[in-house]
Amino acid sequence: MSIKDGEIASSDEVMNAMGSIFNDAAQNLFNADYIGFDSRLYNSGVPNLKNVKYSTFTSDDADVNGFMYDSTDDLYSTAPIIAASVAYIDIYATDVNVSTLTDSANGTYCFQLDTGVWRIVSSGASTAEAISRIFYQLFFDLADAATDPNGVTTLTDLRCSESDYRGQLATFTRLYMYTDSSGSQEGAITLGLSGASTYKIINDWCTTSISYGPNINATSRLEAPTSTVLHTVTINNSSSSGWDDTESSTIHSVASTTSGKMHHYASSGQALDDWYTDKKAIWVIPDSVTPTYTVSGTYTTSAVSDDIAISSTAPDTTSYPLADSTLIFKDTVTNTDHAIPVINSTIDAASSEQISVSADGGSNWTDVDNAEIARPIAGTALWRRIVITRTDLSVEDTVTEQAVKYNFY
Repeated sequence: MSIKDGEIASSDEVMNAMGSIFNDAAQNLFNADYIGFDSRLYNSGVPNLKNVKYSTFTSDDADVNGFMYDSTDDLYSTAPIIAASVAYIDIYATDVNVSTLTDSANGTYCFQLDTGVWRIVSSGASTAEAISRIFYQLFFDLADAATDPNGVTTLTDLRCSESDYRGQLATFTRLYMYTDSSGSQEGAITLGLSGASTYKIINDWCTTSISYGPNINATSRLEAPTSTVLHTVTINNSSSSGWDDTESSTIHSVASTTSGKMHHYASSGQALDDWYTDKKAIWVIPDSVTPTYTVSGTYTTSAVSDDIAISSTAPDTTSYPLADSTLIFKDTVTNTDHAIPVINSTIDAASSEQISVSADGGSNWTDVDNAEIARPIAGTALWRRIVITRTDLSVEDTVTEQAVKYNFY
């Protein structure tokens, strides 16, 4: 209701009127922050603001960032997931390097859902392609004996949207050899299992090349099971060949077998013969069947990561629905029981936005309209939360600035 002459206005009506004033003042504050303060402010060049926190996102300063941060335009945007098939893995860990796991060219995005929780999501022409892209970002090129996925510090849990990959162990293997000597060279990484099973090979890749060698022949193979060839290349003299199933829809599913192998062989006739091969693959084995990887023969270097577990538990879609993107800004302030947030955003008609305020560090949240008074449970940790919910995952919503004024009285 409106404030009328001769009537006693409610405190919220008065505070919402002040919220309208603060909304306008915040726009000037944002603009001045972008162009630079050119007056003598508090004798320090910064504004002498009373009980105001604000940000124009000139850096990624959200404490929880479930959006994509754009450092060029200083804003946060929802990840555009445009294909029909969407797969994702939720990562529970101490820390995640988001940029390591994001490849927008291939439609793979990583963002934070909550403290200690991140999501890597991909869309592809098929679910297999989306899964392949995610596994590539997480596991490809891991170091020997690595215990954490790429970009992840102290992994606690991985939860996959696709049930076929729950309760599995993911292992990256690499076999590399270089030689410039005569004779025969043969090396392999052989998979052994404690029992019959169905396992998968994802993102397998190989390059084999002879730089010099008029009397050399070389062969590289991927076998699953052993002696059943999935890929093979044979070259001679000065030539090169290989295969590339990375980030594609090609996922090899191998049933009822107890072995698999990455194998290379070369025979050269003189000491100057120059040959190399490099093979990589991600193996996904049910955690009920203990895998072993044995490196044998002649090789220059090899890598076998640790068996990295994918939980049998499905993602928590109640706490972290796929359609939601969340930003949280956290500040410690003096005791407060009221605040007015101002959020600048551009929201598609197919999306909705909810702004919430917590004064007790996220234990309790109060939903509020933009630039209107929130009266949360009093505390000393003033947090602002913006949640955008999309019904169309292809649309892009943006949040460009945020501010909050608290303790008016």
